[in-house]
Amino acid sequence: MKNSAGFSCATVVLLTQRFGTEAITGPKSILSQMELMGYKVLPSTTEAHKEQRYVGGIDAIQLEIGTKLRARANLERTATDLAEAIAVFAQEYLPLVKSYIAIEATNSP
Repeated sequence: MKNSAGFSCATVVLLTQRFGTEAITGPKSILSQMELMGYKVLPSTTEAHKEQRYVGGIDAIQLEIGTKLRARANLERTATDLAEAIAVFAQEYLPLVKSYIAIEATNSP
């Protein structure tokens, strides 16, 4: 299964069954959030790409972070930005986070 940008969705079967390919390349996806912060994402979420290497069947997302972004001088910024991107994704797509936010909202004064 491919999304509109050509990403293989075989490794995120459950995620795409629940939320569609928006969870992978939509505006609240981890990849799109990283692109919005200025990171180069390959393949880009905005360009057509046909993924041929990764066609497994596990529900996971793999990120590879380049050497420069892992360098001591950049690591804290890279980690913070990635954490923020994951938080946006989690609030949109992870049911436990949505449940927690709903509970907090009802319990706050």
